[in-house]
Amino acid sequence: MLGIATRARARGTFRLSDPQDSCGIHDTIERRWRHMHFFQYRCELVARVPRTWCRKDGVHQVQVPWAREGSGFTLTMEALMTRLLF
Repeated sequence: MLGIATRARARGTFRLSDPQDSCGIHDTIERRWRHMHFFQYRCELVARVPRTWCRKDGVHQVQVPWAREGSGFTLTMEALMTRLLF
């Protein structure tokens, strides 16, 4: 298996649903997304994704640019699977 690891900045704020609100980092959680194979090797993206906390909405995971919320696959992998099905 080929693992590609990334991490977010250690400190900072993120904007969530309301552009006026900036929320600080509460903690991080390790997430994995299945990506397209690299030749014959399985490939996964591994990242410590920040979770934010704000008074109005509570704790939320920051949206990553390579996957939809709640998905275990990258957008590229989802596009490939959709193309193969239809």
